[in-house]
Amino acid sequence: MKEIDRNLTEAMRQLYLVSGFRMSLFDAEGKLLCIYPEKANPFCERIQQEEQGLACCLQYDRRALERARQTGEIWIYRCHCDLYEAVAPLYDFGVLSGYLMMGQVLDTSRTSRRSVLEKASGYGIDSQQLEKAVRKIPCRTKEQIQACISIMKMCAGYLSLSNYLRAECRDLTNNVRAYLDSHYREHLTLDQLCEEFYCSRATLTSSFRRDFGESVMEYLSQIRMETAMDLLQRTDQRIGEIAVLCGYPDQNYFCRLFKRYYGKTPGEARKGR
Repeated sequence: MKEIDRNLTEAMRQLYLVSGFRMSLFDAEGKLLCIYPEKANPFCERIQQEEQGLACCLQYDRRALERARQTGEIWIYRCHCDLYEAVAPLYDFGVLSGYLMMGQVLDTSRTSRRSVLEKASGYGIDSQQLEKAVRKIPCRTKEQIQACISIMKMCAGYLSLSNYLRAECRDLTNNVRAYLDSHYREHLTLDQLCEEFYCSRATLTSSFRRDFGESVMEYLSQIRMETAMDLLQRTDQRIGEIAVLCGYPDQNYFCRLFKRYYGKTPGEARKGR
């Protein structure tokens, strides 16, 4: 095991000892990297022995990771069996690098265990076996659960600020530029690019200008204009068709941009070939 894995596992072990929550670490693609303790509590272990139960657990995990990715914030929820869980996104210089997840505990309210039994009863597990497993689920007061989640949030913030878990693809700007080279025909916005590359607008715009001396949209316009000029001089395609091929469904708008960029209209550019 790599040194970073040992360090992270030790950090999760300490979080587990403090909170009683099982700690999991995922990469940006949702692949499990390490977990502590490795063995799930008896209830979750029994539920996951059932095909449908395991499928539901995985589905809820995926939903939680996606929600954390979309919001950029810690997400607190209850799983399909009503156990508390939480997930926090981790970042490497503004680029999503992974997730820290914690679970699965009950609160101490009178209805909690009954609710879990009701939710789990649909998996066809022997009722006595199920009741025995439910009694072994860790219980915390709602105040303790909230305190543990606050600690988790601080730990996630520390891991992000220290860039402890590095993003597999750290060369953000080169990958964005390659994406623009291949997708310039499509309608593209900064928000779409941020979603595609799991980064913030500030990170994308500042990093791109730092590396290439121009903004993302300036680079995109350059690709489109140069492609348009090439098509005008090499082919007999209509100007409207060329506009669409270069990402501009509105021909009039394309012509205005083209003249602003080259100082002449697409028609004049074609005549001068």
